[in-house]
Amino acid sequence: MAIPIEWLDEVESTQVVARERVVAGLCEGRAFAARVQTRGYGRHGRVWQSPEGGLWMTVALPGVSAEVVASAGLRVGVACGRVIEAKLADGGVRVSVKWPNDLLIEGGKVCGVLCESFVHGGRSWLLVGIGINANNRAGSLAGHLRRPAAALVEWTGTAVDVRALGEAVAREVLILLDGTLEREVIEWAAARLWKLDEAIGVRGADGVRMEAIVRGLDDGGRLVVEVGGRRGVLGVGSEVEEL
Repeated sequence: MAIPIEWLDEVESTQVVARERVVAGLCEGRAFAARVQTRGYGRHGRVWQSPEGGLWMTVALPGVSAEVVASAGLRVGVACGRVIEAKLADGGVRVSVKWPNDLLIEGGKVCGVLCESFVHGGRSWLLVGIGINANNRAGSLAGHLRRPAAALVEWTGTAVDVRALGEAVAREVLILLDGTLEREVIEWAAARLWKLDEAIGVRGADGVRMEAIVRGLDDGGRLVVEVGGRRGVLGVGSEVEEL
């Protein structure tokens, strides 16, 4: 499976570019990748620094079902994680999955995923934003970071081919967004869950924060947590953080 990738120079955000192209008449799936983003963003509009050297890409897909959209964050996270681990196979490095949309290496954030859906002209679209720190080391990121950053080059020792990385990620994303959520995808993520069986902070979609213990993933890929001896799952819009 393949999708055309349009390689751009400097843009505000590939998510914005993708949405504009859909409104302008794009009718088939396409990916947009930029050398630099000047106003990249993540969940809840948080700033995502996007200097030269990283992979900043949005995959725009039409006609994606509500079922796939609901689990898109997990699917895309696993797609990116598989590609990243393949790049780092010689060192035996494994990523950690910080539910719902981050990938970490030894505690540093190496990848973030943002999935946004909308309807235009009676047709549903899914915009999958992907940011991977490839050759841009943590020192290239300015100001306060919500958590430490990691870059692939810190483990490869040599420069990463960002275009090849983008093509591999786009292919894997298409595969994992096709059809039902396979058990092997959930198991891959469950085996790499950040803070498994440890206490974390949970912030619900309503903004209320509480302490919980991570217990795994359910059959729909939702995070299972334990609060006060009772287990439940986190819904859309929830996120986890360190205490």
